Amino acid sequence: MGAEGRDRNHQAHACRPFFSAFLQIPVQEKECVATTEDKLCYSRTSNLFQSYKDFIGRYCNNDKNEIMNSMKAYAEVFESTFDPSCCDANISSTSGVERMNVPIFSLKNLTLIPYVLFVRKSVESSGKESGVYALLESYIVRRMLVQAIKKIKMGYSPR
Repeated sequence: MGAEGRDRNHQAHACRPFFSAFLQIPVQEKECVATTEDKLCYSRTSNLFQSYKDFIGRYCNNDKNEIMNSMKAYAEVFESTFDPSCCDANISSTSGVERMNVPIFSLKNLTLIPYVLFVRKSVESSGKESGVYALLESYIVRRMLVQAIKKIKMGYSPR
């Protein structure tokens, strides 16, 4: 595969987290009355194209423009927010969106992306935004610690 093909594959791979994360935002909005079963189905990333197609048909009256307009706005937020190279840089000591890049990319915790996107686009006060990021970061770190402790205990438990 030539350099052009590798670049195209890299771009496609870099876009996948956005497309899978974005669908979670309209599915969870109050105006969307998606069933729990549909929400679970749309959260799977294995058949993303089919999920979008189904969502647009069921909840957007086949109006692609509605979701495309929203997607464009969120794509701009995504591009200005996330930086996979953050793993190689020093981490800020204050809570903020820059720190959220660390658990997302270094720990491969892509489930945070829709939350960060929604907060980034919806919260108008930077103080409130930082507070939400501090809460998210704290929650994720605690959750990871509990999971690690459980794994350690299971490894030492008598059989």
